[in-house]
Amino acid sequence: MQDVQPPDQQQCVFNTLELIQCIGNSLLPSDLFACVLVSRHWNNSLIPVLWETIDDSKLSWPRIIRQHEEDIQHESRNYIRGVFVKYGSHIRHLCLHWRTTLDAACIGNHCSGLQSLRVAHIRHSQIQQPEYEWMEDLDREEQDEMIALRWELAMEELTGCPFPTRKMPFGRTLAQQELDWSTSKHFWTFIRNNRQLQSLYLHKSLGEFMEDVSLPYLVDTLASLKDLTLLENNYVAIDLDHIFGRLLVLEKYSTAFSPSGSSALIQPSLQLRYARFLNVCTYRELLRILSHAPNLKSLSVGAVSVLGAVTPTEATVIMGKAPSRVTSLKLGAHGHLLNIALDQVFALMPHLTSFTTAWLEPSIAQALSTFCMNVETVHEPKKGPLSSELGHAVQPDTPALDLLLKNCPTLKKFDGIRHVLSGSVWEEPWVCQGLTFLRCQVKGVQRLSSQDQERYSVIATRTEHDTLSEDDVRLVQLHVTSLEQQKKIYRKLATLTQLRVLDLGGEYRRLNKDFQLSDEEYLSVNGPLLGTLELTLESGLGQLETLKTLQVFGFEGVDQRIGQAELEWMARKWAGLKELRGLHDKFPARIEYERRKIELKEHFEVLRPDVKHQGVDYDYGNGVGWL
Repeated sequence: MQDVQPPDQQQCVFNTLELIQCIGNSLLPSDLFACVLVSRHWNNSLIPVLWETIDDSKLSWPRIIRQHEEDIQHESRNYIRGVFVKYGSHIRHLCLHWRTTLDAACIGNHCSGLQSLRVAHIRHSQIQQPEYEWMEDLDREEQDEMIALRWELAMEELTGCPFPTRKMPFGRTLAQQELDWSTSKHFWTFIRNNRQLQSLYLHKSLGEFMEDVSLPYLVDTLASLKDLTLLENNYVAIDLDHIFGRLLVLEKYSTAFSPSGSSALIQPSLQLRYARFLNVCTYRELLRILSHAPNLKSLSVGAVSVLGAVTPTEATVIMGKAPSRVTSLKLGAHGHLLNIALDQVFALMPHLTSFTTAWLEPSIAQALSTFCMNVETVHEPKKGPLSSELGHAVQPDTPALDLLLKNCPTLKKFDGIRHVLSGSVWEEPWVCQGLTFLRCQVKGVQRLSSQDQERYSVIATRTEHDTLSEDDVRLVQLHVTSLEQQKKIYRKLATLTQLRVLDLGGEYRRLNKDFQLSDEEYLSVNGPLLGTLELTLESGLGQLETLKTLQVFGFEGVDQRIGQAELEWMARKWAGLKELRGLHDKFPARIEYERRKIELKEHFEVLRPDVKHQGVDYDYGNGVGWL
């Protein structure tokens, strides 16, 4: 018989510091706060966990900061500073959005153990310092001399005067400017005191109230961070060679500035693994980055300009013979690069597996399928609603997606709802049988109009002895043709047996004008996308039972005729289904509810309560995203 531990030994086990902190790391902030009130021992154990991360855009921080700015005497003024004084030694991850918390964090040396610091878009304090009365008694020349003197006094503690003297900005008082000088001084001292920083993000809004730091001082400051592996710099343009030459462990770098001129990468940077340039990059500069960062794995460029184009011979001289190791490439606006430039870019990236672009053209798809034989993911973000008219969408004969399906055997994910599959594509061989994610449009289906569909329903109830008119015969023939065409499409999709996501739709509504309905004011919207699949068992939906691993099925905006029979089939055949996109009850404001859709959703919830229903968040033309 095993001995039972005495109660005091059991209590000792559960009071182990490591065990309590391990549990605390899994708790929500509200639960964690309740735990620190349990006992003195739990308080001492969990306080470091509670204050390990501060993000002043979450929890109660915005409310506290607004109270502070509304009333300068509010107790929150002392509370914000007190947090950093009392708990600053526990903070490891700090994300700042407010000038108030920025000042509180930087003053003193209370917060010197940071591992990551993110200075996001700083919201300016609403508290403005009035001008000194004695400034009004000075003429312009005397005011300039006073500003220079006060600046020197403000910065005298920093050796080397790292901030260049400049005149006071228009509309700023000297009293307010002195606060900004103080922030500048304390901020960079704060950075230097956190030498163990591993991640640093500097937003451009810092330049709106902070003095411009001299580049040598900035580079020296960054170089003092010996453990810095990630730097996102949108604050000031820096010479890339100075950055990578001094920060020897920096692996990830992002900037809003173009890598050109004095900021271009000239010297080798062996440590760089991930690079993101949000601004324009010429083709020549792109080649230099690939050449001087031989270990680069991921590259993101906001735009590639045709300016700076080079000949194949020049490209060979810049790049050498060693191909790039880049596996992930993101291109924004590529400026309609010449085909020869496209070939050169992708020919240098034989290991590319993931590609994202703002506009996937056939020439890019051709270059991908020719030179990047390992590509697995192709993504084209789509913003704004799709058109309800086939003529306003990407034309069906655009072969970008067709080229990938026929020539990229390793393709696993295609996410490009702007692209259309139609026409002869259903009769051509696809080599990407390992595709797991497909989001595109299927169009070009010959469909009966809603009126013809009602008329055909009446014709279908007639007996074989009834005589059909010529119009009736035409409707029957069109219906048969439509079914044959749709069955061919389903048959092709059914061969993609590894699919986990099949999404054939997106937001399609365009808001036009108001009209009255049921004594309520609604917005008039266009109908669903024309020439799309019925998604009925009669049209061949049952062929998709081969998609045994399907988890997400989307048909938002498709001119579907799904009924209860189809939903019951989906519930049975797609056992792994987790999400439907198309039967949600989340409608944009002032748009009439689709009662049929709601009824179908309620029916499917009875069949499969485990399946989530997602919808597209309509934002009136500025972009869409899943709710």
